[in-house]
Amino acid sequence: MKKNINALPAFGKAGKMGTYTLIITVIVLAALIVINLIAAAIPSKYTAIDTSSNKMYSLSETSRDFVSEITEDVTLYYICQSGSEDSKMRTFLERYEDLSKHIKIKVVDPLEDSSFLSKYNADSISNYSVIAVSEKRYKSVDYGDMYYFYSANSGKIGYSEYQYYAQYYGDYMSYYFGEVTEYFDGDNQITGALEYVTAAKVPMVYLLEGHNEEELTDTVTANLFTYSGIQYDTINIALDDDSIPADADVIIINNPGNDFSAGEAEKLTAFIKDGGNVILITAVGCDSYTNLNAFTKTFGLAAKSGTVSEGDSSMYYSRAPQYIFADINSEHDATSGYVSYSSSSSRMSVLVPYAHGIELVGANGVTTTALMTTSSKAYTTDSDEKSQYNLAAAAEAGDGKLVWIGSSQLLADNFVNGTNGGNFYLFFYMFNWMQGSFTSSLPEIAGVELSEAVLTVSETQANFWGVILIFIIPAAVIGGGLIYFIYRRRK
Repeated sequence: MKKNINALPAFGKAGKMGTYTLIITVIVLAALIVINLIAAAIPSKYTAIDTSSNKMYSLSETSRDFVSEITEDVTLYYICQSGSEDSKMRTFLERYEDLSKHIKIKVVDPLEDSSFLSKYNADSISNYSVIAVSEKRYKSVDYGDMYYFYSANSGKIGYSEYQYYAQYYGDYMSYYFGEVTEYFDGDNQITGALEYVTAAKVPMVYLLEGHNEEELTDTVTANLFTYSGIQYDTINIALDDDSIPADADVIIINNPGNDFSAGEAEKLTAFIKDGGNVILITAVGCDSYTNLNAFTKTFGLAAKSGTVSEGDSSMYYSRAPQYIFADINSEHDATSGYVSYSSSSSRMSVLVPYAHGIELVGANGVTTTALMTTSSKAYTTDSDEKSQYNLAAAAEAGDGKLVWIGSSQLLADNFVNGTNGGNFYLFFYMFNWMQGSFTSSLPEIAGVELSEAVLTVSETQANFWGVILIFIIPAAVIGGGLIYFIYRRRK
């Protein structure tokens, strides 16, 4: 039987060309996939070249030198909700990862892992923030702290502070601040966090308890400890075998509700004489605490009785002479920093409510200084005699220091907010003077001026274009080749 030759596939010249086209297409596609895989494995410092005129994505020489010397593992947790990743921030963080095998970046979606932020006391941190974590400790860097503003009229303005004023003043911002320039401070902030979490030792603060002390507000603990990278814990030294920890740098005693024991007073006295630092905050009536006053008199300070009222109407809040706008000592290191900082903002003040006086009685080998004072027209509920009163004072005994604030409500949220943060910042500078904050050993890293528009591509947009370039376009090429192949076969 003869075979029907016409029934066999006709692989003529056209068929061969279609097959050739298909094979070439598959080869090119495979080559592109391999190239993409190789490119993905190349560090971003080679693939993501910083072409911005301000070099926003480039690390300073200070950062490069420091990071290259890191010898312990650090994870930079990049906090962002799925689908809203800030690509420029991710690119910037990858610069650190490229510099050291000990630095790894991990993206965390707080909505998917609701307990993650709580582990690092960062429940209120902003989206796009970073948490640096080592085996020793951790530090949060809020996204807002990676940016600041500067104007010739007001100097450096924090991001959150600027946003507050922008909302408050609106179209009148330029009138109050003049020309304002935005800066990116991520290099300084992230490198500082890496330095902190890898440091051999950082300051340790203890909050004394056991006398019905008041707890510090969340505002104070968040800004003084969590965001500033300070470690803190509580201690109770009431028992004979409860000594002050050897790693203690600062002890804060916040408005004790009753007196110390004689043994506790002796422990605190020895702590300061050995170079330790104590911040004491008390309320009216503490002059009745025998052992507390024995402790403070050792360092040349004593509590006075009665609530202080200001007699100068220009120095107290409207119709409330117990709410005193105190004079701040601009020459002492404990408070001069606040005076300089607040001078750039006429809206910041210090309001001292329901305070008692602190007398400088003197002591051998101790230097005492008034830090906050009233006018000479002040008086107390125990005496109508006009006089100047000290509302806060410092005592220095060798390397040891004591700061005493005679107002238990100075750090209450309503007074911190009502002074535009003035009350907190005053306390912050007193605290820093007592070496209770981590001091960087690195040279200052300047911020990058954001004078040009920056293209930001969200993760959703990146995924969209990735699907088009990686799948749809190659699929279209293959499909076109198949259609051409089939078409040529049927001709």
